[in-house]
Amino acid sequence: MWQHIRAGEMPTPDRVQGVVEGQAGVLGAGGVARLRQEFSAAVLGAGPLQPLIDSGEVTDVLVNGGAGVWVDRGGGLEPADVTMGVDEARRLAVRLAQVAGRRLDDATPCVDGLLPGGVRLHAVLPPLVEGGAHISLRVPQVERFSLAELARAGALDAATADLLRRIVGARVAFVVSGGTGSGNTTWHL
Repeated sequence: MWQHIRAGEMPTPDRVQGVVEGQAGVLGAGGVARLRQEFSAAVLGAGPLQPLIDSGEVTDVLVNGGAGVWVDRGGGLEPADVTMGVDEARRLAVRLAQVAGRRLDDATPCVDGLLPGGVRLHAVLPPLVEGGAHISLRVPQVERFSLAELARAGALDAATADLLRRIVGARVAFVVSGGTGSGNTTWHL
C-alpha cells in the first residue's frame, strides 16, 4: 500500500486489508480485527469520528474547530466524547475532502462532498471561520419509511398520502421541506 500512497494514489479497502493481514502473526485474530477497524477509520474513514458515524444512533457529527465535537442523536446537539485539536481537525477536513474527490485548502476553503457510505461532508477552513476547521458530517439513516408506513404511524392522513401518490405518479414537481435531520433529503414514496 505504501508504494501506492507515495505514488499519489488513494488508499483502497483492499490495500488496507493487505497491510493489516501482514500483522496477523504478531497480533492474532482479535488484534487484526481491531487494527483493521482503527486503520480503516484513520486511512479511509473519518478517523476518531468514525465510531460515531458507525454507531447507528447519530444523524450529524460536527467539529467546531478546536472547540469541540458535537453529535445529534435525534434529540438536539450534545457534546461528543471525542477531542480534536485545531491541526487534527484541519488534516481530517482536508483528507475527507480528498476522499470525496474534492479540494480543500487555503485557496478553496469551503467544500461539500459525498463520502463513501453516503455520508455528506461540509467543511470550511479559516479565514471563513474562526477557531480552526469546521466539519459537518450528515450521516444517512438506514431506516426509511414508505408512504404507507408513515400513514399507519399517523404522520399524515389518508387524503394526504393519496395526494402525494397522485403528484408523484403525474411527475409533478413539488417541494418537501422540514427541519434539519427530519429526513426531507431521503424522503421516498
